[in-house]
Amino acid sequence: MSTLRAYLTMLIIMFFSGICSGDEVSVDADWLIVRSVLDQFDKISLSTLPDFLPGELAQDLWIAAVVDCQDAISPLFRHPSSRKLIFLLMSEFGRGNENVDLGILLGLGRYAVPQRSANAGLIGGGLLNTQDDDYRSRQLLVAECQSRLFIEHPDRLDRYIYFLASMQLLSKSAYSHYKQCAADRIASPDYWWHARNLIVLRRFAGYTSEADTDPASLHREFVTWMVRVSEFNIEVLEPIPAKPFRDWSGGSTVPIDVWKEIWDWIPGAK
Repeated sequence: MSTLRAYLTMLIIMFFSGICSGDEVSVDADWLIVRSVLDQFDKISLSTLPDFLPGELAQDLWIAAVVDCQDAISPLFRHPSSRKLIFLLMSEFGRGNENVDLGILLGLGRYAVPQRSANAGLIGGGLLNTQDDDYRSRQLLVAECQSRLFIEHPDRLDRYIYFLASMQLLSKSAYSHYKQCAADRIASPDYWWHARNLIVLRRFAGYTSEADTDPASLHREFVTWMVRVSEFNIEVLEPIPAKPFRDWSGGSTVPIDVWKEIWDWIPGAK
């Protein structure tokens, strides 16, 4: 009887404690939502899929898996706490679970890569569907999450860069294109889009940021760095990685030309 009384007392304390600290309860609830998405990535288990072979069953398996990843993430953007949920989700990238890492990037699709459209193919371009405010805000939110994460964790940035290289989204032409971007763009409403691209390009060129760099205040550095970008010796990874991460245990993934087709028709991918 005393054990039951102690248990009930503990429940009452937890209940009233939750009322007095609503923010903590909210964070826990938000984390449970994100946790369920991560669990779905584990179930999808991208690392167990066979090598991608066009025209084979593997192609259908990969396409279905990408759709499943996208479906897992989409509800987060429609949730009242979408900003917090996307930050929590992105913070899980690079923590050691390869299925989660690839699931996040493929599930976010065009939101997560510095490429403006299927036929642009160059880092530094404008935002997709600029007439679509909802889509635009999602792109900027993901770019902000990535910018803050990558400044704090360079090792996760390196992992992301390797993924971009495997997707053929890093090249010397990307730099020449990006140089054409006006320096004042970094002060525009598109700030986070350009800040993320700057952080990626600078790291790819061999430059690092201090851990205490404020990702929200890169204006001056953007101008200075862009003026000198043509001086950098850019070396593209050769051959192009067949796998998304150096330590990827699964098969080779879908090539970029097929990804473009997938992202063109998956609902919410544009």
